[in-house]
Amino acid sequence: MMKKSDVFGMLFVAVVATFFQFVTGYFFDSVDTRGFISFDVLLLTGLLCLPQKAYVRKLPLLALLVVYAWLFRNSGGILSGILFAVLALVASVIPRNRLWCTIYALCVSLFVIVCDWYNFFFSTFSMNLSDVWMLASFYWWGVIAFFAVPALQLSLMVLFGRNLISAFGKISHKKLYAFLIVVFVLNAVNGFLQQRQNVLEFTVKKMMWNVFDSGVGSRNVVLAEDVKNTYPVWNQKIEYDKPTLMILVESWGLHKNVDVNNALLSIFSGQNVRFKGIFRRYSAYTQGAEYEDFEKQAEVSIPMRMQQKGVKTFFVHGYDGDFYNRQKSYLSLGFDSLVFFKDFESAGYKKCQYGFEGSCDASVAIWLDSLMSDKSPKFIYWTTLDSHPPYEGQKLSNKSTLCDDLNLKEMECVFTSRIEGTLRLIDALAQKHPEYQFVIRGDHRPMVSVLQSNFSASYYYEWVLMTVLN
Repeated sequence: MMKKSDVFGMLFVAVVATFFQFVTGYFFDSVDTRGFISFDVLLLTGLLCLPQKAYVRKLPLLALLVVYAWLFRNSGGILSGILFAVLALVASVIPRNRLWCTIYALCVSLFVIVCDWYNFFFSTFSMNLSDVWMLASFYWWGVIAFFAVPALQLSLMVLFGRNLISAFGKISHKKLYAFLIVVFVLNAVNGFLQQRQNVLEFTVKKMMWNVFDSGVGSRNVVLAEDVKNTYPVWNQKIEYDKPTLMILVESWGLHKNVDVNNALLSIFSGQNVRFKGIFRRYSAYTQGAEYEDFEKQAEVSIPMRMQQKGVKTFFVHGYDGDFYNRQKSYLSLGFDSLVFFKDFESAGYKKCQYGFEGSCDASVAIWLDSLMSDKSPKFIYWTTLDSHPPYEGQKLSNKSTLCDDLNLKEMECVFTSRIEGTLRLIDALAQKHPEYQFVIRGDHRPMVSVLQSNFSASYYYEWVLMTVLN
């Protein structure tokens, strides 16, 4: 019979399996969005708790793995699904005794831990395990991170999982399936409510994805000669001696094809263009980019400096203020006023359903126009929304002419049409309000696409486009 202690043990071991990487990812401000319960360890531990053999009763589990592989629809998902099916077969035939179950649990746990650290180093430092191995001979932290911490994780998993040994082979299939379904439902509900923090961590699938879908995980930061010769790199200091509108354009990354970049940069072609080029991002997700722009790590952030000058400061975004905890934390960063989706919605502004449901960039631009028409000096930071992923299966009411001019595929056309619309709104605002300095930058390259794995890889990692007007 499945006891509460068995459930607790399965969950706790699955948390230990990914806890160190979860915490380390936050410490290093990793771009990887991680869960705190390892799906892999939860599944593999559950397999040992089932009775030996009974293959027919394990068919629903096989169906779950097929669905698991199908949902991701890429070679990483398919290969990890096959791997789990093999492990499920192995777990079904091994004897239910302490020795064999412990050996099996140690092997699969170590494999999951190594995969998890591979994902961490790859997403955070753009290094493969072979690179970490090389660095370990030069830097002490490489030895600790690659050898000592995984060993500690494995020891803790064995320590906290030892009580589970008594449950090996004694949990019914129905109860285990019910338990796994509850965990999956909680993960799905959490993902629906907020899309940054996951509950489950699909370690092996993510590692397979990075290894075998190379276009998806590409972290190319070395600029080609034509890009270096075409665009200057912003290395100047922004002066705030006039009212300023700083704009973070969602997913406005640096494409490897200069024609695509030029087509969007050409929107800003008036006499008011001060700079047009590229900018290096060290935090490749939206809030990290905001923190960079605020100079959050400085003793006094940019919004605080503006406050000290007697300038009113505004943070504006067409999505919910609870996302990234902006509603609660951004006042402490130096903003007098925070304006989010609920504020625009209550004022009757049009909303849109693109990547996220929120206030259209067109609606926010109308509101900003009204705000800037008041002649009192202001510092305004606007994070746009229209070009947020996903882009698959989206319908376009206004298809950009760039789609045909640049021979863009359907999903690329959706993305380009959205971002072009936002940039034209910004250009119109800049021409109408020459008294404002406009600082316009992207936050990161367009995010990974499942159906078109080379889409994200066609953009440079850590590089975005930038322009300064007025």
